Amino acid sequence: MNPWLTTLAIAAVLVLSRIGFRAWRRERLRRRWRALGPKLELSPAVAPARHLLVGSHRGHPVEVSLARTGGSRLRLLLDARLPEGFALTPQRWGRWGASKRQDLQVGQSLLDEAYLIQGANPAAVLRLMKEPAVREALLTLQQQGVRVQLVGQELLAPVRGDFNEETCRALLRDLARFASALREAAERHRAQADAARDAARSEIPVIGSRHPLFARGDFQELARLRAEFGERWTRHKALVFAGGVVGLVVGGVLWFVARGMPRPEGWDLTGLPVALLFIGASVAQAWSIHYQLLCPSCGNDVRHVEPDPLTPDGEDQPALSLDRCPHCDLRLR
Repeated sequence: MNPWLTTLAIAAVLVLSRIGFRAWRRERLRRRWRALGPKLELSPAVAPARHLLVGSHRGHPVEVSLARTGGSRLRLLLDARLPEGFALTPQRWGRWGASKRQDLQVGQSLLDEAYLIQGANPAAVLRLMKEPAVREALLTLQQQGVRVQLVGQELLAPVRGDFNEETCRALLRDLARFASALREAAERHRAQADAARDAARSEIPVIGSRHPLFARGDFQELARLRAEFGERWTRHKALVFAGGVVGLVVGGVLWFVARGMPRPEGWDLTGLPVALLFIGASVAQAWSIHYQLLCPSCGNDVRHVEPDPLTPDGEDQPALSLDRCPHCDLRLR
């Protein structure tokens, strides 16, 4: 047998086996969560296949979803006015050690080594993280092997291993405890700052920009909005592909018609189909970004401007923000 065909067949079997195993694992997770839903007082989600259960726990909206990596995770909504830009992400260790990104140190070695702590107002973030209730709740999660992530108003926690009703209740309880500690500490700090400002009778200008918080009722509405943006993203890719195909066909027809016609010396029409392919795809992409790929909540396009270090004059370049809307801070995917 041809060795190339043998290698190709083995590679195809390995790829299909991996895809089949992942599909089996996801279906197994769906069945387990559906069985646990009534026991945890959570209801089935209404829209996308990745979102399984929704509900609330101790006053916090909760969602169970399938992660892109194949596992499952809990998402809990804080509904708290945290310091601007406050983010808590697991520290990633690589070949050269911990991540080199700049982060804040809270003076607790377990937390400093496990998490990247960032914020636009470092003093406010450190003050919040040094609250005893906040640190104790986060340390409880850390000691149990739960690497939480705080982004915007959402607290994310992966669910690993052989979970059951008891372990899920314990995780929900610890997440709700951490969320409540953050909210209470943030509200207390804000009240103290407001009282000090009123006592001094002076206005302190707000430095930086603050994204308006999206009025979230429950995760059912969030799931519906994410599903709608997912459909728009699928249409966007289809439009770009169709634009390229139309450009390629038109270019091929023009090349076929013009190949026998007289043309100026030095002109070569060989690359005309490829050029029109890129032109068609670019036009379709620009139209879709402006009129079709819009945030389903605020209706704005999802482009944001970020500085480009490669441009000598420091001009800012627009880029697509496909995870969060840069205008209303809605999580899109």
